[in-house]
Amino acid sequence: MNTSQPKTPGTRPGQRLGPAERVRTRSDFGALFRGGRRGGDGVVRVIIAKNGLEQTRIAAAVQKRYGNAVRRNRLRRLYKEAFRHEKERLPQGYDVVCSPPRGTGYPALPELRASLVKVVAQTVARLEERQARQASSGASSPSGRVPQPGRGRGRKPSGGARGWGLAPAARPRS
Repeated sequence: MNTSQPKTPGTRPGQRLGPAERVRTRSDFGALFRGGRRGGDGVVRVIIAKNGLEQTRIAAAVQKRYGNAVRRNRLRRLYKEAFRHEKERLPQGYDVVCSPPRGTGYPALPELRASLVKVVAQTVARLEERQARQASSGASSPSGRVPQPGRGRGRKPSGGARGWGLAPAARPRS
């Protein structure tokens, strides 16, 4: 039994998965999906972003289209198990969200472990390339575009009649 203390609270030594090794908060998920780098192959898709911590953290996002709760939870367990076995071989200081590619079944664990290491390494390399390009060009936003004031995300205006944001009674009459 390994009795050495982990260097970061919430992590567990060896191949055990501690609570600090999981992405858990809504804000962390939001940051990952907004600014993370995406990658994948026929076995697993990943979204990766730097987390500013000493360890790499894992999350599994399996949508309802992949089946009922039993099937989705089995996929989540497979992703966590692959991460648990390979966490020493993965680059440190990143958040990783795993999800299944479209039209696939359950991957075999050895295949998933090899794919996870390969895809994470490739995606981290692409993420670091992008960050190096942004640092050299001086771009301020993650996408390299300068945000314009008053511009939303391409949605129609909310509320009111015909999207004008006014209640029907308060609309000007002509």
